[in-house]
Amino acid sequence: MVLQRDEVIKVLTYNLNISVAPRETRLSSLNELIQFIDHEDPRQHDEELAHGIANPLFTKLAYAFTVSPMDDEVGIIAAALEVIYRGASREEIGKSYFEIGSTMLPMLVDMVTMKKMTPANVGEVLLEKDDRLPAIQERVPGGYSNGDYEDSCHSTAVSKTLKILRYYSRILTVMVPMAHYPGFLDKMVSRLNTKWLDNLEEKDDDEESNATSELSDDMGEINKTDADMIILKKKMMIKKAMS
Repeated sequence: MVLQRDEVIKVLTYNLNISVAPRETRLSSLNELIQFIDHEDPRQHDEELAHGIANPLFTKLAYAFTVSPMDDEVGIIAAALEVIYRGASREEIGKSYFEIGSTMLPMLVDMVTMKKMTPANVGEVLLEKDDRLPAIQERVPGGYSNGDYEDSCHSTAVSKTLKILRYYSRILTVMVPMAHYPGFLDKMVSRLNTKWLDNLEEKDDDEESNATSELSDDMGEINKTDADMIILKKKMMIKKAMS
């Protein structure tokens, strides 16, 4: 018996929901779901969001981020969410935001917020290439540090979360409450004032290197030689765009 696509979504969502421990069980269910969403059909991505497929992914992301923020599991889940949102329509993205995204906004902001450097987090965790997940996994450092501050979670999760926030911000009804979330604008500007973008550019990945600036505004390039002017201009641009 061949299941209809909506029935497959329900099965995958159920399997993801009940996969708690051990870690291998969660990753196995996540792998099945990733294979299913690995496509570029906007209509199908809309169908996935309409059936609430983002909900268990956010639940798993919250758990993984809380337990081990630098683990590659955090990056994989964030990447899966980004794939769905990237291909979906603004209408369905907006619905998904008000269904669960708004609840998860504090966590998403925490994920992209730089934190004070700690001696304990000095190593690099590599997210190894896995042929089973060709469109999702990337080989990237576990987290980036500029000497004073470091990522709050896996760098893949950071870049993908910034993209998710950018997709949300393109929707007027979502952009306004996001902009009014306490500290949101300041934290985005603070992110821009790190060397994180330069670090990403070294990977020759233009889309990733622009993740933060595209979220903040779409007003073109800014002269990066004066740090104070960057902060001032970005703050003005973001507030103008999101007020």
